[in-house]
Amino acid sequence: MLVSLLATVGSASAADSIFIDFEQYAPGTPLSRISEPGVTFQPGAGIALTGVNGGGPSGNYLTLLGEAMSSSLTIAVNPGASAISFDYMTLPWQQTTVTFFQNGAVVDTFVLSTPMILEVLPFFSFSYEGNFDTLVIDFAFFRPPTEMRGGSIVSFIGVALDNIAITLGGMPASAPDDRLNWGYCDLKAVIYQRTGPDGGPALHVYGVDGASKGYFLLDVTGPDLAPYIANPPQGQNVLIEEAGNVQLYALISGEFSLHIHMDDQGNVCAWVFDGLPPTSTHVVNYNMYQ
Repeated sequence: MLVSLLATVGSASAADSIFIDFEQYAPGTPLSRISEPGVTFQPGAGIALTGVNGGGPSGNYLTLLGEAMSSSLTIAVNPGASAISFDYMTLPWQQTTVTFFQNGAVVDTFVLSTPMILEVLPFFSFSYEGNFDTLVIDFAFFRPPTEMRGGSIVSFIGVALDNIAITLGGMPASAPDDRLNWGYCDLKAVIYQRTGPDGGPALHVYGVDGASKGYFLLDVTGPDLAPYIANPPQGQNVLIEEAGNVQLYALISGEFSLHIHMDDQGNVCAWVFDGLPPTSTHVVNYNMYQ
């Protein structure tokens, strides 16, 4: 159970570009605390360690390490993008690819450069022009993981990223409707402010299927939240209700959260709000298996 949800983000940016160099994050900050408007990071199954490191060629950078035969990092951009560039570092015994998607369809795939030896791990640069809304960086062993290198057994894979520059475009820069979570989690669930049966403010939550069609999941009303406003949970968060891939929690912080399960690999996007109507919201991405 997630005990606290702390990372805060604003609304998705309508600016022409996004630049992420990780300098605003202290070394040791995990991926779940990386908050960038309009950009969502989702680690795949098998990732054992994520965090910001210092001392790179241009300062801080993001690292992901896994202990599986293969793993991945998904980066979703909302609104979509028309170009991206980033610096990256990989490991000699793995193959690393980057695949671009638009509306769920593959538009391009590339194999990233691999260093020759472990003792020298340079940062390479990659750039791409073309419309996309999601990219997936996959990394997998292409040599047996039991191969001896430098007196130790190779047992991990990973990737490091820095200086991510994204040019927005290819999708509308404004929300298609009055959803509250535009740019955050809305690939899998959409949240609207509506009026409840008692005439008070309420939230209506709709799931999104593979064809981008919405279907009603649950509503959140004042009576649902009232017991936990008077007496916030102590010790652990409390599940209030769930439907489909969405769970409503009362948090020990006194806030509430709609946990949206993004895939079958344990990745969750938590949309946190302070009450009805919401006056303060933020988003946390985490993996329930880590």
